[in-house]
Amino acid sequence: MTKIADRYAEIKMNIEKLEAELNVLKAEIKATGQDAIEGDYFRVTVSLGERKTLSKELLAAHVAPEVISACEKATMFEQIRYKALV
Repeated sequence: MTKIADRYAEIKMNIEKLEAELNVLKAEIKATGQDAIEGDYFRVTVSLGERKTLSKELLAAHVAPEVISACEKATMFEQIRYKALV
């Protein structure tokens, strides 16, 4: 079972490396200024979307703290982290 930690870290590091490469490609795609780019097998499209967020600080200026607390929802989550031993 001890090898499972090593395998996890190995895969996680590979993913991080691939994500870094993907971010470089994303920047290159955006830099073209094109809405769509076609390769031999795939088409990549670029589009803008809008996401609305709620500022808790601004909300606190307009709403009583107990109202904000009543609307908060706590959720549990798990984290798995890795750290080299050597």
